[in-house]
Amino acid sequence: MKRVLMVLPDYWARLQLAHSLRWRERFEVVFADPSNEDCPWDFDAVAYAETIAQGSAREFAGVTSSSDYPGAQVAAAIATALGKSGSAPQASLTCAHKYYARLACQSAAPEATPEFSLFEVGVAPKLAPACGFPCFVKPVKGSFSVQAKRIESSAQLQDYLLQPFLIDYGKRYLHTFNRMLRHYTDFEFDGRYALCEGLLRGAQATIEGWVWQGEVGFIGVTDSVMHPGTRSFTRFEYPSSLPTSVQARMAEIAGRVISRVGLNQTLWNIEMFYDPGSDRISIIEINPRMASQFADLYEKVEGVNGFDVALMLAAGEKPIIPRAGQFKYAASVPLRVFADTRVLRVPSEARIRDIEAAHPGTIVWWECKAGDLLSPKAEFEDGASMRYGVINLGAQSRDQLALAARDVESALGAAMEKVAGAEVP
Repeated sequence: MKRVLMVLPDYWARLQLAHSLRWRERFEVVFADPSNEDCPWDFDAVAYAETIAQGSAREFAGVTSSSDYPGAQVAAAIATALGKSGSAPQASLTCAHKYYARLACQSAAPEATPEFSLFEVGVAPKLAPACGFPCFVKPVKGSFSVQAKRIESSAQLQDYLLQPFLIDYGKRYLHTFNRMLRHYTDFEFDGRYALCEGLLRGAQATIEGWVWQGEVGFIGVTDSVMHPGTRSFTRFEYPSSLPTSVQARMAEIAGRVISRVGLNQTLWNIEMFYDPGSDRISIIEINPRMASQFADLYEKVEGVNGFDVALMLAAGEKPIIPRAGQFKYAASVPLRVFADTRVLRVPSEARIRDIEAAHPGTIVWWECKAGDLLSPKAEFEDGASMRYGVINLGAQSRDQLALAARDVESALGAAMEKVAGAEVP
C-alpha cells in the first residue's frame, strides 16, 4: 500500500475518490490542509511547499494535486524538493502563464499556434495587437472563462485593460501566482498582463495524457459542446466524435508541446479547436495537471479513473490503461441558468445518493442551496451563464446518454424562478 499526499485538494478530488474504488487496493490518499476552496487570496504557496517538503511529505511515496492553481505548482515544488516523481515548478508555471505557454507552443507547434500579443493591464495600449481586430483577449492567468472576451477595436481593448476589476484581479487573485513566478522562474512578465490572439474557430476538444520518464502517453479526447451563441459548456462527451485521423494529429501536436514545455511524471491536458473548413488544429491552452471533472468518464469507458493515473504517476509508476470500461460513452453535464435566478428547492444529500444508486456510474455535484441568487453577471462566471451543478454519467449510446442526463436532472427535483432586477452578489 503506497501513501500519496494530495495537496490543496478540491471538491472534485474528494468526490471522485469517494466514488472510485480501484485506487483503494493499492494506494492510501492523505489530504493536506487547506483545501483549494479554503485557500486565501494571500496564500504563501512558496512557504507552504517548503514547510511540507521539510516535514511530513518525506514519509509519502509521492505528492499530487488536482487543483489548477496553486495546487499543481505546489505539488511540483514539493516533489522537486524531495526528488520524488513530478514536474519542475517552472515547467508547471510555464503552462499556467498563457504568454509563456504560447511561446512554447509557437516553438514546438507553430502551425497550431495563433498569432498573439502581450498587453499590460492598467496601461493604455500604444499599439494594436499583431493579430489585428477582431481578436480574443484574456488574462495570462485565468480562472474558468473570467474576463475572456472578443474585442472589436482599439477603444474596446483600452476599456478592457483599464477596467478596475481586471486591475484588482491581478493584484489580489494573482497575488499567490506572482509570488510563485518570482521564486521559481526567471520570467520577465508576471500575471498582471493580458494576452490578445487571433480568433479560433471550430469544434472544441480536450486531449489528456501523461508523461512518464520523458515518454508522452495518451488517455483520449473529450468533446466540449457549447450552448449556441455562448462560451458556456452544455456537456463534455467522451470519447470524442472527431475523426480518428484528427485525434491522431492532436496527439502528435500535444506530444511535441508537452516535451517542449518540459513536463514530466504528471498528467496534463490541452484544450484545442478543430476547424473542419480549414482542416486546422489550434491550441487553446495547456494545463499541467489532470482534468479532474473528466476523471470518472475515463473510468466508465476505459476502465481506469484519472485519479488512478495521477496516483500511479505520483508513486513513480507507469500508467496502465485497460481500455475495458462498463460503458461505451460518458458525459459530464453542467447544469446552468442564463438569467438571474432564485433557488427555491434543492435535492437533499440523501436524494442525490438515491439517484446515483438508481443510475449506476452516475455522480452528481451540487453547488447551490435554497435561497441563493444565481447570476451570470457574478464575479468568476463567464458572463452568459452560471453553473449550479454537474451530472457525470455513462451509457451505451450517445442518444441514451442525453436521455439519461435529462432523467437524472428531472429526478433531482430542483425548483428555481427567474428574478427581474435582482441585485448581483
